[in-house]
Amino acid sequence: TKDGRLNVKVLRQLVNDLIEANVSGLNPLASTGEIAYLTERERTKVARVVIDEARGCVPVVVGVESTATQLAVDKAKKYQEIGADALLMILRSYLPLSKSSILDHFFCVADAVSCPIVLYNNPRLTGVDLAEDVVIELAQHPNIQYLKDASGLTGHLLSLANLCADSLRIFSGSAHI
Repeated sequence: TKDGRLNVKVLRQLVNDLIEANVSGLNPLASTGEIAYLTERERTKVARVVIDEARGCVPVVVGVESTATQLAVDKAKKYQEIGADALLMILRSYLPLSKSSILDHFFCVADAVSCPIVLYNNPRLTGVDLAEDVVIELAQHPNIQYLKDASGLTGHLLSLANLCADSLRIFSGSAHI
């Protein structure tokens, strides 16, 4: 709204308009949308409103973004509790991370929830690139079932599709693919 508050009425209408337009699912709090501009309280409100308004008509995949693992675990649990069908996991970092740090982050979250997880690889935005060996290892976790790759690297995406075809469903988040 003009005073900087979440416009729940417009959000509800948007959800209904999208469902009426036959979308396959909803993804509130995705990394290139509103998530960067909302407080934690507002993020929870957005997730709750979208889940409630969708009423099970389409799956709701809520974005979980954090630079800290415990915060990501807490958010993931909260979104699952309020009814998220799945979680889009976004790991941001201001410093280079080791392979084991990246694995630990995603495995901790995946162990904390029972719903499916979508790994999100967008290295230009997040500062973290999910290399092929990392994705292959993460794909072994039963809750990690999807990958959205926005690296823009067609070869990387094709390699992952070939290497993980049995364990992950892969989506391209790059406009040119």
